[in-house]
Amino acid sequence: MAEAITFGQWVQQRRKALGLTQAELARRLPCSQVTIKKIETDLRLPSLHLTKLLAYHLNIPQKDLADFFSLAKPNLAIEHLDLSSMPGPQSQPRNTFISFPIPSTPIIGRVEELENICDLLQRAEVRLVTLTGVGGVGKTRLSIEICSTLRSVFVDGVFFVALAAVSDAGLVLPAIAQTLGIKGVPVSDIGDALAEYLGSRQVLLVLDNFEQVLAAAKDLSALLSMTPNIKLLVVSRAKLHLSGEYEFVVQPLQLPNLQSSVSFDVLTQSPAVALFVERARAASAGFTLTPENAPTVAQICTQLDGLPLAIQLAAARIKYMSPQALLSGLAGDAPEVQLDVLSGGTIDSPDRHQAMRRTIDWSYRLLDNDQQKLFRCLGVLVGGFTLEAVMAISRTAISTRSRASMLNDLNSLVDQSLLQHSTNFDGQPRYGMLEILRGFALEHLAAHNELTVLRQHHAQYYARLAETAQEKSQGPEQAVWLKQLESEQGNLRAALDWTCNERQDIETALRLAAALWDFWLVRGYIQEGRLWMARVLDHAKTSPPSRALAEALNGAGLLAWEQDDIAQAGELIEASLVAFRHVHDDVGSAWALSHLGDVALRDGRYDLAVQYCQESRRLFDAADASINSGWALLTLANALWAQGKPAEARVLLDECEALFQQMENKQGVAWVKENAGYMAQAQADYQIAGEFLEASLALFREMGERVGVAWSLNHLGRMTMAQGDRATARKFFDESVRIFYELHLKRGVVWGLVGLADASLSPVRATRLLGAVQKLLKSQLEIPLPSEIIYHERVLEAVKAQVDASTFAAEYAAGQALPFAQVVRYGLEGDQA
Repeated sequence: MAEAITFGQWVQQRRKALGLTQAELARRLPCSQVTIKKIETDLRLPSLHLTKLLAYHLNIPQKDLADFFSLAKPNLAIEHLDLSSMPGPQSQPRNTFISFPIPSTPIIGRVEELENICDLLQRAEVRLVTLTGVGGVGKTRLSIEICSTLRSVFVDGVFFVALAAVSDAGLVLPAIAQTLGIKGVPVSDIGDALAEYLGSRQVLLVLDNFEQVLAAAKDLSALLSMTPNIKLLVVSRAKLHLSGEYEFVVQPLQLPNLQSSVSFDVLTQSPAVALFVERARAASAGFTLTPENAPTVAQICTQLDGLPLAIQLAAARIKYMSPQALLSGLAGDAPEVQLDVLSGGTIDSPDRHQAMRRTIDWSYRLLDNDQQKLFRCLGVLVGGFTLEAVMAISRTAISTRSRASMLNDLNSLVDQSLLQHSTNFDGQPRYGMLEILRGFALEHLAAHNELTVLRQHHAQYYARLAETAQEKSQGPEQAVWLKQLESEQGNLRAALDWTCNERQDIETALRLAAALWDFWLVRGYIQEGRLWMARVLDHAKTSPPSRALAEALNGAGLLAWEQDDIAQAGELIEASLVAFRHVHDDVGSAWALSHLGDVALRDGRYDLAVQYCQESRRLFDAADASINSGWALLTLANALWAQGKPAEARVLLDECEALFQQMENKQGVAWVKENAGYMAQAQADYQIAGEFLEASLALFREMGERVGVAWSLNHLGRMTMAQGDRATARKFFDESVRIFYELHLKRGVVWGLVGLADASLSPVRATRLLGAVQKLLKSQLEIPLPSEIIYHERVLEAVKAQVDASTFAAEYAAGQALPFAQVVRYGLEGDQA
């Protein structure tokens, strides 16, 4: 054994000892040079088959084979490995005729797929591999690259059989025979002729565009059974469903994550962006990717779902359009705009690739009439969907379909790569459609005069779903329904958008908003929720009072309250109380009064908060809905705490928790524990505070309620800092501030910055932070609780004691001059910055 510590070092030493370059070794195996580089730098361990090839081509001595395989496959039982079955030298192909297209451009972004498929085809037990994927994803191009890579492996040749022009399954075997040069054989005898010709030859047959001749799958099965050494690579938008079939789903090119800040260097490494640039330069030699246009190019690639064909067609327009103009065209409001932009293509491309419209239409026309109707209906669904949604929304267009037949058709669309299949959070099947396919479906819905009706059904279904979730939001199924709404975000947004644009559907828009505000509040989509509420309420400004309007106003007020917009919160909730009373909804009125108590509490009007909460509780009791008064009691407890009545507040918290426990409302329980923990830490009862706050944090994390997580972290930071654990306190405050900042909750950020100042090792840094805090507190309409004021003053006095007066004044003033975003960055930098 060579003096190597790792498998990669051993491979590198043997390769150099044999005088081979990485490229030469890659050609012998065969694999890509990138694979050899990754193996030698220990970034990748090879498959068992590739390890065998490496052992042969590196001339690893028999006595060292066990060690060689142990390093490559640490979990492999070496004693069970048959080292006598090592591969021998690869003979030169007896058929040197190139029977596959030679691409004029390099393949981009498919290194890993190429390696995996080539490795799969070289495994002894694998006879049939099917490449599936949506039209335009690059299956054909990848198969051609596989042909080139595996030329030296299949000694009797690699043959590419183009079936694009074949629509009769009975003509598949003749097409194969024609490619192999077999002529003059009657169709009835073609199977036997192929079996005789291929015999024991080692051949790879690549069959392209097989989805339109799927009935010929049985002929392929017979051919495999008669020819023991051939292998088939089938390129199809649908599986063959043959025994022994290995499916490899070709995914769109990897896209950059545009949800966060991405550097120019990261964008240039994106395969999708690289493909766009390569084709744009071919169309316009002067095109260059720059830091200025790279984000736009990345957005274009994202808009096109990373589909290579779509990207290439879009990039070809660079000769006539700037990247920004192209992006604007692709993002057009009319569903047909996106597909119309993607026209053109080179004259030597297959006809179906001349436009993305025809590429998608190629698959659409292969569907039967019912499947086409179903495919069109799915166009109104956004971001994935369930079978239940499909059944409800398509009830007019496909009214007679049973659940079983609908499920079969959905799975058929998955097989034909027109849908994507996944599993929902609850283990149930979920489906999705690429946006470019959805645009095609929407266009056909409009052409069939079905779009308006389907959108109405869509909005009504998701309004009912949201209302069901709201009904369950106070009980034991709360977490499940929050996840359900989370998974349906795309559809909920689409339903809101459509109903806000359709004046005749005001009621559905209000129902959606009324049912979703609690979800937005709990999950931290507060800014988004306020924007939707503003649109919906503007849309409904002339509507008569209704329960949906009252509930929407109430929710809009709570969202404003969460973002410390106290004045607007009060106006909206008071309007909701008027609407609830107008429709004689006492329970709704009780909720509005409870929320007005929240507003009064935040506004420092503690007596009024007590009054509102007591009236809310009275109405709940009168309506025989006392179990709903938990939130009013929680606010009442905080008002009594602010009035200096901690004992009374604690009694109310216990009563409040009992109600929430009875309802199995985890959210309510979590907030009771959080408030109890806050009060305990303010009174220096750290053992009790720790128990409550840790419990609340666990519950909030379980539910995904980020606002609650952030407040629990903030109060844990105060507690641990008071106990002298500065490092842990710093971590708590840091995470808390990051969450509050992401959620646009300035109030939380302010108190997090106070905590970071308290935990700072630098009195100068702490002083600057506290100067910024003072400015922020003055700019807010909220009146801090007395206990918060005491906390802030204590931190301020502690920091003042550590610096001289002139330094304190200078740094305090400097902090007040910092913009908000800069203050947050400064606080999160820490003492080492």
